[in-house]
Amino acid sequence: MRWIVEAIEINVHFEKDGRVDPQSFTWRGQVHRIDHSGRRWEAEDGEHILVMTPAERIFELLYVRAEGCWYLVNVSPSGTRA
Repeated sequence: MRWIVEAIEINVHFEKDGRVDPQSFTWRGQVHRIDHSGRRWEAEDGEHILVMTPAERIFELLYVRAEGCWYLVNVSPSGTRA
């Protein structure tokens, strides 16, 4: 996986309990629909969420609550599938 730290636009659903459920995100002009959310963990920099697209690419998203911003932190190379 490559490390990228880049701000992204994201479409999320906020659950009643405050949990965020990413639906899709835009990265470099392309919309990526999210089929599955996987492992989540809290770190000093925010909440990390692993997601998978219909093409089975895995992305690591970072939600920084204090800023209300989302970042793409890690992405599997093209052609790599889960």
